[in-house]
Amino acid sequence: MESSIKSAVTPRLVCVLLISIFIMFESYRLVDVLNGVWVLSVEVNAILKILLAFSALPFFMKFASKK
Repeated sequence: MESSIKSAVTPRLVCVLLISIFIMFESYRLVDVLNGVWVLSVEVNAILKILLAFSALPFFMKFASKK
């Protein structure tokens, strides 16, 4: 069990995961900047944060699955 986990966690996977997390955090900061420029409603603010956070998902799926 432990060896299968070690073989699944590759340096590439860790790197792609860290980049994906960075993209998600930066998307939150981008929405906060937009909220400072335009007054966004709470609903629009939440929807933008969710959409931008999920923008990192295709990047993660594409590069994490390559061997």
